Amino acid sequence: MSNYNIKHIADIDKVQLKKGTFLWAFHVDKIPPHVGISIDGFYFSMKASECDFNLDVETVYQVVHRKKIPSFLVSILHTQNLDQLKMIFKQYGNKIKKGESCMTPVIQFLEENEQFLLEELLESLTQSNRIESVMGLHLPKEFEQVPFYTHEDVQSHIAQLKNVKR
Repeated sequence: MSNYNIKHIADIDKVQLKKGTFLWAFHVDKIPPHVGISIDGFYFSMKASECDFNLDVETVYQVVHRKKIPSFLVSILHTQNLDQLKMIFKQYGNKIKKGESCMTPVIQFLEENEQFLLEELLESLTQSNRIESVMGLHLPKEFEQVPFYTHEDVQSHIAQLKNVKR
């Protein structure tokens, strides 16, 4: 397990997702989890084979709900806007490149350290009092932490995903 404990996980309020900045963490029971970000109802995520760009958060929520993906969302106090998020994701292209991860554009948008893993990002956001709330969906009752993983685990997983025949 990681060292970062997540406390006070509320149910997702779909209306709230349309306003503000949210860090999305999917498959939080697996190594590594996947991360995306939304602002004012529009979702973005870098993946091994494609980029989710400007998706409606309702669509993302429906997929998570239908597939019962253990996930949590973190409401973040943030000053950048949707145009800045679009610009950051456009500069990374349509899929993850060598040395990058799903966290790379998210970390840049949040103006954080580029080497962070999810638990490190959450710790940094907590230390700077930027987390408003955490909401969960399909989490086990005892869920408090994402499993421990390393940068090597992330790069290995990305390499596996790129080698999958589609």
